[in-house]
Amino acid sequence: MSSVARYRWQQGAVLGDLARAFASLLVSVLFLLSSDIGSFIFVVSAGAVVLFSIYLVDCVSKMSTVVEADAVGIRVIGGVFGTRNIDWKDLDGFELRHFSVGRFRRSKWMDMKLKSKGRSILIDDRLEQFSSVLRQTWSEVQKRELAISDTTLANLAACEGLLASGAN
Repeated sequence: MSSVARYRWQQGAVLGDLARAFASLLVSVLFLLSSDIGSFIFVVSAGAVVLFSIYLVDCVSKMSTVVEADAVGIRVIGGVFGTRNIDWKDLDGFELRHFSVGRFRRSKWMDMKLKSKGRSILIDDRLEQFSSVLRQTWSEVQKRELAISDTTLANLAACEGLLASGAN
């Protein structure tokens, strides 16, 4: 039996997201309550309430979610969406995406999307030991000789030091 590595999202990052989600939801609700029903502001505020509610649920969900990886596959356990798993032998899609935001593009994050039989798992770089999960996934992608996009290849090249050193 193979050993199972368990990872959680970094609590500091999740708590920051939780605070931003709550504050954004609160402001949206205040705009919603102070606008006339049917007005443009009401409709926009209602949309913002829905979006920030989903974001808040996602933040709360990450606090109780565990990612497990072993020689068989990868599983995301807990949270609102329950258990999702992908066996390495069934892996048929891999994307590594990089996002830059802010005026000088100093704030950035990365996420990894895995696909199998119409299901997907999305893991962002705030997961503890993200580099370990990425390294293991990349090894499985190479074994299976999966086709990947030029964007994913460029993002992997940018992570070459991260993948080689084992740093997070």
